[in-house]
Amino acid sequence: MSVRIQQVYVGESIREEAPRILRVLKRGKNPEDCWLWTLSDNPHDEVELIHSFFLISERVRSHLPKVVGLAGTKEEALELLVEMVDDCRRERGDLALKAYLKEGGLEPRRSRRKKRK
Repeated sequence: MSVRIQQVYVGESIREEAPRILRVLKRGKNPEDCWLWTLSDNPHDEVELIHSFFLISERVRSHLPKVVGLAGTKEEALELLVEMVDDCRRERGDLALKAYLKEGGLEPRRSRRKKRK
């Protein structure tokens, strides 16, 4: 089961690091070892899966589309895709995943993680 942080699907294995990874991405830096689902710039594709390794290139980082998913492994990334498609079908009644994710998808789910004092 994934959680949503800042309108991004996040896999269980990376949940603790997700807020920091998102901050690193917003600063235009390269995050550590993770997989990113992004909205595709290609009109024939809905989303694209890229490894954070490819963000080493300044050109790739500067043209990074909206990140809609974070996962620790490729297998977990594929599980997130299944969850995204299921949520899209349930909410919209179709499989227009890109439109669903652009709209922000479902309201973000609250993390069940205990808050630090």
